[in-house]
Amino acid sequence: MTVTTESRPVSPLVRFGVGLVATALLAYLALLLGAWAFGYRRYDLHERRLHHMLQENPNLAQVMEGLRNDGTPLVAAPTDAEAVARVAAQYGREKAAEIVATAARWPVVRVFRAGDMMYFIYFDQAGVMRAYLYVSR
Repeated sequence: MTVTTESRPVSPLVRFGVGLVATALLAYLALLLGAWAFGYRRYDLHERRLHHMLQENPNLAQVMEGLRNDGTPLVAAPTDAEAVARVAAQYGREKAAEIVATAARWPVVRVFRAGDMMYFIYFDQAGVMRAYLYVSR
């Protein structure tokens, strides 16, 4: 006994549909990877910038002048724990608790707007930069 199978030709419309779906999936994957790479680059750029600045041990005046010259304006200069908590709630998003905790260790905090990021920069009693945090806006 032999079994025969009949093969029907695939219609051009089905081929077109499969090609269209495959193309859409590949385009989606390309856009997804591009968005991830852009986000990674954006965070890495700010991390390297702030890390390099911290290694230089700049004082408050140097940080203020350098960031102002780069077009990064000062947004807030909280003077007590309550003010830090308000600024952290306003700009800190998911890092608000970490911002407040870090501010408890360092007496001076300055907040800057760097494009799409907020910088929280911490200074010791002598006015030397000691720590930083950054949050996407």
